[in-house]
Amino acid sequence: MTGVSGMPAVGRVLTALLALAGTAAGLAGCTGGTPALPADRDVVPTIRIVSGSDSSIGPGNAPAVPDETGIYQQLVAWWEANPDKHPHIHLQLVLIPGGADVVHSEMLASAQSGGSGPSGYDIYNLDSQWIPEFAAGKLIRPIGADTGDTSGYLPLPLATTRYQGRLYGLPFTTDAGLLYYRTDLVSAGQVASVHSVADLERLAAATVKAHPGTGLTDGYVGQFAPYEGASVNALELIRSEDPEAFNTDGTVRSQAALSRGLDDLASLFTSSTAAPAEGTYQEDQALRDFETGRALFMRGWPIAYDQVASYRPTSDDRGPGGTAPVPVAQHFAAAQLPFPTTLGGQDLAVSSSSPNARAALQVIQWLTDAASERCLYAVGGLAPTRAAALDAGALPTAAESRCGSAASPHVAPAPIVLAALGRALPRPTTRYYTEWSRELQITVGQVVQQASSGATGHTAQDAARLRSDLDAAARGAPPTGS
Repeated sequence: MTGVSGMPAVGRVLTALLALAGTAAGLAGCTGGTPALPADRDVVPTIRIVSGSDSSIGPGNAPAVPDETGIYQQLVAWWEANPDKHPHIHLQLVLIPGGADVVHSEMLASAQSGGSGPSGYDIYNLDSQWIPEFAAGKLIRPIGADTGDTSGYLPLPLATTRYQGRLYGLPFTTDAGLLYYRTDLVSAGQVASVHSVADLERLAAATVKAHPGTGLTDGYVGQFAPYEGASVNALELIRSEDPEAFNTDGTVRSQAALSRGLDDLASLFTSSTAAPAEGTYQEDQALRDFETGRALFMRGWPIAYDQVASYRPTSDDRGPGGTAPVPVAQHFAAAQLPFPTTLGGQDLAVSSSSPNARAALQVIQWLTDAASERCLYAVGGLAPTRAAALDAGALPTAAESRCGSAASPHVAPAPIVLAALGRALPRPTTRYYTEWSRELQITVGQVVQQASSGATGHTAQDAARLRSDLDAAARGAPPTGS
């Protein structure tokens, strides 16, 4: 495995993405006459940042908060401990526990209430697909005229902060799905030959059959529980049939691709490549099956790389029949998915009700600068939004120890992350994305349940109904069957 300290050169992929970033920066300047942010009210403001749970992998060396392993809190703590190195502003981080639905609901309720000051928030760390909803509702401020140079950001993450020609934030983290695999059972060449779900099924079936007694039970694990992960996985399967299956706003462009993508989803289960239990899997359950040696392939985000590499078996990890786990920490790798991944990530945006909008933007610029992004990646394991943070020579140093001076030896290799980001496709840009995603999740659940029970031949009807429901949801209308 290749850790950060031994990364190969990023090379042509980085060069190409930097060229695109220059184009994106030019677009960012087209803010449609965005007014400058209002003057702040407080002389020494306290900027409150609200975020979902921090899933980063570790604090690095000498963390500013000894018992806090999250990189978000480490950055905030370093800011508070070093007032001479930045504008005189206090920071406070508030983490909302729970999944994306809970976080979205609480953030939306807070923003709609217009709360500010001690009980409200100045900065929202939003999942990138929520930017259109918060922007259209005037819950976050357009900041295009105040951002300064945006040329260092990768183009796709930067584009997620834009809505109707205006910039509404800066990209904090990004994400791209990777295909994790067992290097002791399949070679890199075999994985590179996989270009479709059918290819994946054939290779998985042959490998599982050829290695009895190894604890291998599943050919592939993904995330198909009724949450955002199911939408991400389904989008990837549908777009494997046609990358332009959806219009930008989420309306269906290709009924044929939608139907074939649902066929691919059903086939994973009817072929036994995926186990019926995966209808309840989120990231943690899929990770457990892979890191304990029960699965040959796994769809996962870059942060899973460190989790697999650091895994040590426990007595709780025994499989069916009490079989002992087979830790794969020393014989796994990650590659691009055999089809375009769904772009993930989070963006930092200024609350419309913040009385200290200028100070909030200064904090956002600091949290997304090259040094902070290096911390997010090299120490936290989170895919960064700046190309400079993926440069092999750009590790955090003692001189900029806002995240500790040591990088994890197990972050996902930069060239693989960059290559995946280069093929990533964003989620639909609609203010009704949450409703749109919910309709997709419902259909995923139905298809998985039918396929797992042996029922076939339903996907054409499922696709027809789904198209109507997605087209309605993209416009903010109720499902056609309601």
